[in-house]
Amino acid sequence: MWHQHIKLKKECRAGANPVIFEKIIIIIRYNVSDMFKDFARATFRNLWKEKFFTGINVMGLAIAIAACLLLFKYVYFEMSFDKFHINNNNIYRVTSLWNKGKVQEDHRALTVPWTGPGAKEIFPEIAEYGRLAPVKTFIGKEVISYEDKKISEDNVYFADPGFLKMFSFNMLRGSMANALSKPFTIVLTESLAMKYFKSLDDIVGKTLTIKTGGQLEQETFEVTGIIKDPPVNSHIQFNALLSFTSIFHGLNEGSTWWHWDYTYNYLLLRDGADPVHLGQKMSQERKRLFGAEMGNFSDEIEFVLQPLSAIHLGPDLKFGISKNTSRSALYFLILIGIFILIIGYINYINLAVAKSIERAKEIGVRKTLGAHRSGLIRQFLFESLFINVLAMLVALLLTTLLLPLFERFVEVHLSVAGHLSATVVFLLLLLIVGTFAAGLYPAFVLSSLKPIDALKDRAAKHMQGGGLRKVLVVGQFASAVLLICGTVTVFKQLHYMKNVELGMKMEKVVVMKGLGAFEENQYQYLKSELQKIPAIEKVAAASAVPGDELQAIRSKIIKVNGQKSNDIDIVLVDEDFFDALEIKRISGRGFNLASDQDASSVIVNESAAALMGYSDPGKALHANVQWDKGAFGHGGKTTRVVGVVSDYYQRAKKSQKTPVVYLPRKFFNPRWTNQYYLVKYQADNPASMLEVLKSRWQQAFGNVPFDYFFLEDHFNIQYKPEQLFGNVFSLFTFLALVIAALGLFALSSFTILQRSREIAIRKVMYASESDIVKLFLKDYLKLILVAYLVAMPVGFVLISKWLDDYANRITIGVWFYTVPALVIVLVALLSVSFQTWKAAVKRPILALTD
Repeated sequence: MWHQHIKLKKECRAGANPVIFEKIIIIIRYNVSDMFKDFARATFRNLWKEKFFTGINVMGLAIAIAACLLLFKYVYFEMSFDKFHINNNNIYRVTSLWNKGKVQEDHRALTVPWTGPGAKEIFPEIAEYGRLAPVKTFIGKEVISYEDKKISEDNVYFADPGFLKMFSFNMLRGSMANALSKPFTIVLTESLAMKYFKSLDDIVGKTLTIKTGGQLEQETFEVTGIIKDPPVNSHIQFNALLSFTSIFHGLNEGSTWWHWDYTYNYLLLRDGADPVHLGQKMSQERKRLFGAEMGNFSDEIEFVLQPLSAIHLGPDLKFGISKNTSRSALYFLILIGIFILIIGYINYINLAVAKSIERAKEIGVRKTLGAHRSGLIRQFLFESLFINVLAMLVALLLTTLLLPLFERFVEVHLSVAGHLSATVVFLLLLLIVGTFAAGLYPAFVLSSLKPIDALKDRAAKHMQGGGLRKVLVVGQFASAVLLICGTVTVFKQLHYMKNVELGMKMEKVVVMKGLGAFEENQYQYLKSELQKIPAIEKVAAASAVPGDELQAIRSKIIKVNGQKSNDIDIVLVDEDFFDALEIKRISGRGFNLASDQDASSVIVNESAAALMGYSDPGKALHANVQWDKGAFGHGGKTTRVVGVVSDYYQRAKKSQKTPVVYLPRKFFNPRWTNQYYLVKYQADNPASMLEVLKSRWQQAFGNVPFDYFFLEDHFNIQYKPEQLFGNVFSLFTFLALVIAALGLFALSSFTILQRSREIAIRKVMYASESDIVKLFLKDYLKLILVAYLVAMPVGFVLISKWLDDYANRITIGVWFYTVPALVIVLVALLSVSFQTWKAAVKRPILALTD
């Protein structure tokens, strides 16, 4: 073939006819084909010759790629929220910043209902508005009935016609434009519709009854549409939408219902509109948007427009419509994926460099026979490509098998088809980067060897001088140390939050959810019946229980110095609430609701007493509390403190304790507040207790659904993001350690194999087995020490930044430094010791005669 190529070149110089060029193309085609055949044969031969090390390489890379692929799918899913909406780049949620002077009190996702339509009237940049208001704000519990079916539903909202126009939810039946245009109309999701009806046909036009006991009492709603269930990557999850005009049916627009912030307002901006500038202009017009009934509150509020795509990964705003995912947590997961890939590819490079010493003679012979350096580089890159492709195929198989388990683990459905294009791009990029990253160094080093050095066994000296393998081992274990630091810290923080003193007791407390404020007689009957049961200690009622975000009741008090306080939270309770949760009383008494003497009495917690101006909470007892004129319940009036209780964490330990004033629910029970009935019991069998509670509930409330939860479980839901993050972090840290251990095991095996004669000679010279083991362990432990010293300062900075997100956080202590050191040393010992001991006990004569 080569002599034909020379002949054709001479003919070309002589000006031969164009047929020659066809011959050149044919020869080049055959040359390329032969080249790949040669590469493939050499690759198969070399890899098959070293099956053990090939298997280690492929499995290590496959586990690393599979782990990274699962993390990629999870991160991609979290970052895809709300991007399926056609107008997602132009949709913004109106949020409100509540300020006291120059100090920000809180940032709320809710605004008043007039914000959307009022802003659209004033500002031409707004093309459309859409409002959502949780039905539970008005009715406490949503109970939907059709014929003999009566079900308590969650995620039911009042919504505008504009809401369906601006968002890209799929309407299956009915008109998108008119479905919510009239009062007392309802749009059901596909899944909810199938609960009440056998098929989706002929549902439109039928009626459902919503029994509330709240503002709407009980009304009949006409079904005007069926909508496909919102995708899982939507921050808005709903089961039914009621027409927004139903809220104000029978009310005049001067009603105070227009002026309280219980609404999520979304705006669709025209192309080119500046959301920051629009928010500033809306803040300047806040009095028009809030109305006169808000009094001076509007002076303390600024509007901020939040991009739709930033809601899910944005800060947790007060009264948010759904739980957000921490952006910093996702960044940590991305780092985990990078570290795992680094560890996997370091394994491959380390073994490739180590094995390349054995292949030096092969390279020398090939160079002597005329092989060019470029051809050798292509050969080694082809081997790297083959290993990467093989590892990627195994990784795809592992991902397919493990994806259902991983979905259950993270409690999210990660659709394979939905992420297919992004996954393919990710894998192609990984294949290209991985092939070159893992293959370039061995290729260039080996191809640069002089034939004489290769043939005279000088390759080892030539290739080991840079200490690349030591650097790679250090990098590998430094990554592992960082992951261990993160895992330990996450679980320490979670343990701290779940086990510190919360200021109240939630064990053996069942909470039943009532309908609304118009069931006092039923509640009193239920309470009297339950108090007859010996296993029940206390029965109490409240408008909020620990774990809830306190309702947006704006109330301010006049402090002892005459100044207005910041907003203060209000909880409506009965006389047994504090005893049921074992909340410590500092001074005074509880409520006495047997008479009307406590109609103007309040109980405050320690933080509220401090807010009033009392450094000693006990001194707040018998103090007069003057309320701001805009305050709920006691606006402009004076009340008297009859008791002071200790602070407890209404929300998780990650939040601060807040000032709370407790009002007697008998005298202040607005129709829109939640109603919770708490039962403290002694029985060790919760199932039997629930049967008793259900029986008594049905006696008191008839066929109203029996909804309950255990208070401890309800409170611990707040720790779910940290628990999930910790589980994912620990899982992939474990995989990283497995990959690192595989690599170290293979590398130590190869090193021992190369130094087998040295070990034999040392044994002949009376070295003991323990001396041999110490010799090898010492080298690796030195590298691990360097990795530890490199990783710990970086880990300290990263972990401290993560902990800064918590109001109450652990202090980094000795455990932070000792646990990673112990784990990484243990992994190294387990990886190296077995092979080292196996070589140390081998008879010297066997090694010397190999």
